[in-house]
Amino acid sequence: MTDIPNRSTTLAGRHRRHPRTASSIAILLAGGLIAAAPAMAATAPGGTQTRTASTERTAVFDIRTRDLRRALNAFGQQSGLQVTVATDIAEGVRSRTVTGRLTVGEALDRLLRGTGLAWRFTDERTVVLTRAAGGSTSLQLDPVRVEAAGETADGAADGYVAYSSAAATKADVPLIETPRSVSVITRDEMADRGAQDVVDAVRYSAGVTTGAYGLDPRFDQIRVRGFSVTTVGDYRDGLRQPYAQYGTFRTEPYNLERVEVFKGPTSSLYGASSAGGLVNRVSKRPTTEPHREIRARYSSASRRELAADVSGPLDEAARRRYRVVALAREGDGNFHIADDRLMLAPSFTWQPTADTSLTLIGLLQKDETDSNVASLNRNGQIYDIRASDPDYDYQKVTQYQFGYQLAHRFNRVFEVGQNVRYSGLDLDARYLTGSAAGGGWDGDTYQRGATALEEDMDAFQVDNHLKARFDTGALQHHSMLGVDYHHFDSTFGQGSSAADPRYDLSLEDPHYGASGPTPDITSETGMEVRQLGVYLRDRVHIGGWRLSAGVRRDRLDQTSTDETAGTTTADRETSRTTGDAGLLYRFDNGLVPYAAVATSFEPVTYRDSDGDILEPIEGRLYEAGLKFQPNDFNALFSVAAYRLVEENSAQYVGYNASVGSYYEAVGEVETNGVELEARADLGGGVDLTAAYTYTDAEITDDADEGDIGNTPSLTPDHSASLWLGYEAPAGALRGLSFHGGLRYIGRTYTGSSNTDTNDAHTEVDASVRYDLAAVDPTLRGASVSFKATNLTDERREVCNAGYCYLGEGRTLLGEFRYRW
Repeated sequence: MTDIPNRSTTLAGRHRRHPRTASSIAILLAGGLIAAAPAMAATAPGGTQTRTASTERTAVFDIRTRDLRRALNAFGQQSGLQVTVATDIAEGVRSRTVTGRLTVGEALDRLLRGTGLAWRFTDERTVVLTRAAGGSTSLQLDPVRVEAAGETADGAADGYVAYSSAAATKADVPLIETPRSVSVITRDEMADRGAQDVVDAVRYSAGVTTGAYGLDPRFDQIRVRGFSVTTVGDYRDGLRQPYAQYGTFRTEPYNLERVEVFKGPTSSLYGASSAGGLVNRVSKRPTTEPHREIRARYSSASRRELAADVSGPLDEAARRRYRVVALAREGDGNFHIADDRLMLAPSFTWQPTADTSLTLIGLLQKDETDSNVASLNRNGQIYDIRASDPDYDYQKVTQYQFGYQLAHRFNRVFEVGQNVRYSGLDLDARYLTGSAAGGGWDGDTYQRGATALEEDMDAFQVDNHLKARFDTGALQHHSMLGVDYHHFDSTFGQGSSAADPRYDLSLEDPHYGASGPTPDITSETGMEVRQLGVYLRDRVHIGGWRLSAGVRRDRLDQTSTDETAGTTTADRETSRTTGDAGLLYRFDNGLVPYAAVATSFEPVTYRDSDGDILEPIEGRLYEAGLKFQPNDFNALFSVAAYRLVEENSAQYVGYNASVGSYYEAVGEVETNGVELEARADLGGGVDLTAAYTYTDAEITDDADEGDIGNTPSLTPDHSASLWLGYEAPAGALRGLSFHGGLRYIGRTYTGSSNTDTNDAHTEVDASVRYDLAAVDPTLRGASVSFKATNLTDERREVCNAGYCYLGEGRTLLGEFRYRW
């Protein structure tokens, strides 16, 4: 909730929307439903209710928190009503718990008993709270103003603790009532840690490992529960960010409100996906209150950055709102790797009524980094020297995304949502490599040739759903029927030149500065992917029980072409049915035990010896856990134990002249793990994020029988992290904030044969911030901070499948921020 002194704040109930979208046919159907909305609303249950009928309407309430503001948020969600209250009379007030099936009037009476507050209806769906007769404050409220205050699944969270997420349900559901493991990294936590990319954002979460290929800013390399989610697990605002042949969409964390890590199979909601899960990046959206910020950064290797974030209403009722986020960065990061970015992200929300909202979201981003960031390897030894040359090397990417999220509620029962996005990516890259013809080691000289890459990719995605909220006897249902469609189309070209003496690199006198022409593109391949999915879900409430279940049917078409020859090289149609189910019980003391099962499928592009595309990878999850959300302070604790099986992974078998390298879908990995995670506001200015993961992974089937029974590469048995923050409330340290963290990754194997290992590794991060208002009140909103990542500069060496990489070294960052 945003605290605005002497202004009214509206606590939105079920009018909080988290729209998704669907196929083109479903869009037209939903459009017809929306056009018919006035007629439907006129006859819908409760559509013409009187004021008395509003108070006597019943609902199932489960409000455990004693904080009034959070309690009113819960009341609004569970009753479908809008509650308006001035922040000055709600601040610090303790309310009563409310549970069971009650009338709205009974629930309000119980909730506000002893608070000195009274309630009244201003219309059939709006409740206003005031001080009871004899109170000291006279309150004037405007019930027409529409505000979505309080936390929502696509909005800001206060501090490190988020209470809701849509990643695991495609609906705004409390994390405590989600029977799966989900980690949410808030805007505040990312800012305190100085996250410079999504990898930085998620690395303090349980079940997550990063850096499998060392420092690699080309992609957000992330693994969840031992499986890569870098490509098929890359989501933004509930839609997958496309990947086809090489390039990926990079996400700037400054443009994010939060990052959600949904662990385990997700296909019953999203279709084709990794068995490990997904990472959903949630974009900043227009705000109902003015927000203005500028940020300047200067970091190691002379990297300079300037960013701005401006948002607010365009009219008094905040029915039209805007936001513009912009960023410019220039300079190098670790290892002489370019890190240039220009980003512009405008968005606009139109909310003509409490039942309808439309948000337009745009993004234009230009990046330049390097294409080959690997370290030089020789005879198993890794050197602190780039295998390519930073003066020759580049990877330039222009990406653009434009879409909208539309939601409309017809009545107390039905609501539709659409989520549409068009994405485009243009990539040009070149680098030097010893893998070129005539390249490699000649004594102490590394002979290199050049390679050029190009990719053009376009994608259209639409996800549409119809939600229904109704009761059958004592059962309260939250049902969803959805249809989505995804179409990716990519053309990828490459060309190379033989080793050239001007690109030679001497170990005795290594230096950068190579220059030369870019090779011509000599071959092009095409990839087209079309996915159509239909899904059905239901969440059922009865007392403290929560049962959720979903099923989805997908049809996936993949076509590979040789654009140079003008031929189709592979074509496959796949249909799969996936599902999930979960059960939990919410005790009054905040404990919530749960159990869940889920399945997934992930298509591949590998071909067998006949040239046919292999069967998709399949995943199965069995998970049980315990969550705890205290009633007396802001925190969320969770423990999850799981068994995750991935089958049909592609294994290299051999090479033939007609196909080239070919594979078999025979690989199987079984992973048993335990995850512990805590995010808490401990009071006194102390915030905490802690995580521990134990993983027991085993290869249970493989093309190489000698690897069966071994541990998969890059999968640590143990990993842990701890981040603590302290903000001095008063005294001599007033205005100072201190933060520090530790990240530990245990020993891993370099390959499936388990013959060599990567050492365990610990890194230290720290930051300090000073609010300048502590010196001069006229500087309110201004702050300076200093952040350090990998403070001890311990660069991790990671070897993977016969090649070794260096991790990120120490990064020092100074920041000035001003909000007004």
